Amino acid sequence: MALLSLVLVMIRGILVVVRLQAGFMESRISEVQVVDTIATLEADSCLDVNQADSSDWEALRGIGPVLTARILRYRELLGGFYSLQQISEVYGIDSALFQQILPELCVSTDSLKLMDVNRASFKDLLRHPYLGFEVVKAICNYRDRNGPLTQTGVLHTAGIIPDSVWTRVNQYLCARYSLSDQ
Repeated sequence: MALLSLVLVMIRGILVVVRLQAGFMESRISEVQVVDTIATLEADSCLDVNQADSSDWEALRGIGPVLTARILRYRELLGGFYSLQQISEVYGIDSALFQQILPELCVSTDSLKLMDVNRASFKDLLRHPYLGFEVVKAICNYRDRNGPLTQTGVLHTAGIIPDSVWTRVNQYLCARYSLSDQ
């Protein structure tokens, strides 16, 4: 982080010199290029929590092999992280450690693994950390009584998944429906 700050200060210093020597239009072009460079540096300097491997996690101060294994296992069980806040749910990551590593983390949600509520087994649903036994049982019973779902929101509006669970799990559920499901 200190290296990034130093690079930014140096780039801004160069901009001042360019602006003085080259005139407004040329310095404006340089400014745009510097902004792109800064954005690239910032993107490269963060650890994408959904793409990071064990060596990436262990490179963070305070994260050793045990926490790394827990983070990777939790990410797999969830289907990926949709929020950085979910890292704080990993056993062993207290609020101080979370606040320490947070500035070095970023999240891309394009690789989240969705669970199809029409095809997932009882066991598959129960494996998800946000779904408890009673909720999974209610989902399966609802699905058995009413047939395949066309959208997952019905599980929430019908009271099958309570608000407290829905706000956490809705990012992971989908309902793929076809006529062959009937």
